[in-house]
Amino acid sequence: MSTRILISRPQCDKILSSCGGDSRKAAERDGATAVEAIKKFFKKKIKMHWSAAIFAAALMCFFILLSAVAIQPGEFAGTLKNFMAVPVLWLLNAVPIIVLFGIVWAACGNVFWAGAAATLIINLLSVINLIKIEGRNDPLTAADFGLITEALQATGEYKLNLHIWIIVLSVLASVLLVLAGIKIKSGRRIPVRGAVAVFMATLMAVMMVKVYPSADIMNYVNERVEKRVRGDGGKYSVYNIPAVFNNTGFLYGFFRTFNSYRIDRPQGYSRSEAASWDKEPAPSDGSDRIPADVIFIQCEAFSDFMAEADCIEYGESGDPLADFREVAESPRSVAGKVVVPDFGAGTANTEFDVMTGMQTKMISEMQTSAFRTVRKDVPSLARIFTGEGYEGYFMHPGSYYFYNRQSVYSHFGLDTQVFSRDFVDPDKLGGRFISDESFGDRLIEDYEKHVASSDKPWFAFTVTIQNHQAYGYGKYGFEVERLKFTKDVAPETVKNLSVYAVGVRDSSVMLKRLTEYFDGRERPVMIVFWGDHLPAMGSEFSVYRDAGLRIGEENEAEPAIDTYSTPFVIWVNEAFGKECDLEKNVDALDMPENGRISAIYLGELAYELCGMRGTDAYFDFLGEARRELPVISHGRYVLPDGTVTEKLSEKQQAVVDKLDKWEYYRLVDQKVK
Repeated sequence: MSTRILISRPQCDKILSSCGGDSRKAAERDGATAVEAIKKFFKKKIKMHWSAAIFAAALMCFFILLSAVAIQPGEFAGTLKNFMAVPVLWLLNAVPIIVLFGIVWAACGNVFWAGAAATLIINLLSVINLIKIEGRNDPLTAADFGLITEALQATGEYKLNLHIWIIVLSVLASVLLVLAGIKIKSGRRIPVRGAVAVFMATLMAVMMVKVYPSADIMNYVNERVEKRVRGDGGKYSVYNIPAVFNNTGFLYGFFRTFNSYRIDRPQGYSRSEAASWDKEPAPSDGSDRIPADVIFIQCEAFSDFMAEADCIEYGESGDPLADFREVAESPRSVAGKVVVPDFGAGTANTEFDVMTGMQTKMISEMQTSAFRTVRKDVPSLARIFTGEGYEGYFMHPGSYYFYNRQSVYSHFGLDTQVFSRDFVDPDKLGGRFISDESFGDRLIEDYEKHVASSDKPWFAFTVTIQNHQAYGYGKYGFEVERLKFTKDVAPETVKNLSVYAVGVRDSSVMLKRLTEYFDGRERPVMIVFWGDHLPAMGSEFSVYRDAGLRIGEENEAEPAIDTYSTPFVIWVNEAFGKECDLEKNVDALDMPENGRISAIYLGELAYELCGMRGTDAYFDFLGEARRELPVISHGRYVLPDGTVTEKLSEKQQAVVDKLDKWEYYRLVDQKVK
């Protein structure tokens, strides 16, 4: 038998309220107890012996190093194998961690707080490096910190994997170390901590001056890492900078390049003044515009220096430059010499000069690779033409990572890119590299695809590779025709020039074939063709000396200019000639008497011939500068009448100063729309 107890609604609410109140009070008491327990836990400190603190510091530095290596791209185990094979890599990567750890420890007096700071900073740097390589195939360098705004914009404009979980784990590890530091005391007296800080700062300074920039250490490391990687069946190239960072450790790579790729701010530079120059041109009405397909071809090591060596006798094959000369002497051609930044190397520097109209040698007083200074979108010929409705295209039958081209050409505004990996028949070689014949085939093929799918004019910037050094008899895999000489020369001279002649002949044949093909097209077409630099042959210019040439004699003005001079030709097809009074337009270029110009002006010539003046203020200014100073090269200048000088008038110096300041603005401060 059950008993029912009747309770009124108000009484029920009162009882429930009472029970709830007790529960809340209990919870509050429990919460307060927990807080008190935590306070009590942290209030009771543990004092760590100095030897234990040092051991803990060493342990934390080691794990921070491992975490940085684990975060960076590449195989973790493979990188550690490199460290084991080249033990100096442990030191090169650990020193920055130890120094950061030591300075923070000296500042705060707590080993765990030093570990927290080092963990967070090093891991975040490694994450940023990871994101940058994944997004741009370009590692993090110190110079990138000047582009924080652009980097933040990129995170919103591109689909980037920010690896949030790595960041969260790094933050969590740092928080745990901070909490450990609250509980455990590990400080030392102020004088000792001060001495540690001074020692650490001195150590890093010495490393930055003597160790990290050392080419000997870099070569030693690369040689042994390459041997280890290849021994494991892998590939390694010192030109693949992201891969070098991955294989030798991000921190070593970061500090090795810390002072590299510097961009010097010109004396008297004013950002507002340079910005005002950019607004100067009067917009063109487009009446002179010729909607031509424009094709730039930079040809590897192409030159005509052998024509100046009167001791060479050609055999059955004849003059290797015969086809080039035929194109250059066409009534629809403008030909001359282009003065490039470097001798024997520096292909990308010439690309930079032509594509941007900015001079590599004005970037910094230090020797630099111009492409490594391109860390954001910059103005370029490609952007000018694509901004006027052109479709952009880039091709180089070499590796995408050489000179960081994949990333740089995206910054130039050319996202359609073709590299050696994209060739259908990569085994069609000219020596070790994809041949100029194959290059020409692919150029025609991609042009026809463009014409079939688009009415837009085509802007193509391309770079060949076949004639890259070295020039040994085994280069092409067949017996080359050996040149004869009217005087005694060294066997090395015969070898180098005979093999080199094969390359320039193939380049000339390719050019002639392209002009014949494009002459049959109804669309107007312009081809701009030039050599990137003279070939390096022999020790101390010995092959040139043997051939009776003064290449490399930089103590005298004329030979110095010749050392950096290669031929160029701008050719247009018949359809282009029908669009304008070509002879009148060529005369309007006001070319110097000797036809010699700096590489920065080559793109401007094409820009002007296509009727683009009024489109870009900087390239309009280049046209004025070219007429005043056709050649600016390594502190020497060539005037329109061919006179070489090292002293400039006030007006001429003003042109050079403006060019220098405007270049800095475009490379560093100008925002590309």
